[in-house]
Amino acid sequence: MPKILVIEDEENIRENICEFLELNEYSVVSASNGKEGLVLASEFKPDLIICDIMMPKLNGYQVKESLASNSETSIIPFIFLTAKTDLTDIREGMMRGADDYIVKPFLNEELLKSIEVRLNRIKQLAGNTSIAEPEEDIRDTDKVMVNVNGKPVIIEIAEIQYITSSGDYTTVYLKKQKYFIRKLLNQWEKILPKNDFIKIHRSTIININCIERFEKWYNRSYRIYLKDVEEPLTISKSHLSELKSRFSF
Repeated sequence: MPKILVIEDEENIRENICEFLELNEYSVVSASNGKEGLVLASEFKPDLIICDIMMPKLNGYQVKESLASNSETSIIPFIFLTAKTDLTDIREGMMRGADDYIVKPFLNEELLKSIEVRLNRIKQLAGNTSIAEPEEDIRDTDKVMVNVNGKPVIIEIAEIQYITSSGDYTTVYLKKQKYFIRKLLNQWEKILPKNDFIKIHRSTIININCIERFEKWYNRSYRIYLKDVEEPLTISKSHLSELKSRFSF
């Protein structure tokens, strides 16, 4: 599964891009500013980066310049995403080494096409036409065995309260402990029983047996409280209708 880093300071745009890309089977991690984006680029090692230009802390040009100075990140395909439409600005972006320059507002299909072209070009250069998926963990009827820091660990499925993702990694929260595992969220979706677990956000799956209550939040959104979990979790708009129909809140 190709990995994409999205660096965008506008939350709505960032979340919409991430959800759209995940629906198209990309592994996605995001940053809200350029400084955070550089850290994630080093840790996440994405196959492609989408970056806004006008951002706090570090702008898109500075991000690209920093990536270009590092041999490990200099070859990552880079797409500028911006509201700057002047020809001079576009020329500036391309001179900085960007592979493409997409102007807001844009169609999702336009962005997807640009991504596919860049990733296919990398595959051709590498002489590789497929990406191997990691092996699935072993699952029994009520438990799953996962690899944690090189050691096998058995997790009781009923003990899982919720799972959050960040790129290739997920954090599994149990009542008394948590595990940080190199495993994609969509892999968890395949092995967890659908009657007991549901996705509430592009990066979050919850155990419905742990639900305590739903709460209205700002801008017609909702949060959900789980038993023995102090902080509420956010329900994304793309998953809200399914949750409302299933739980009638």
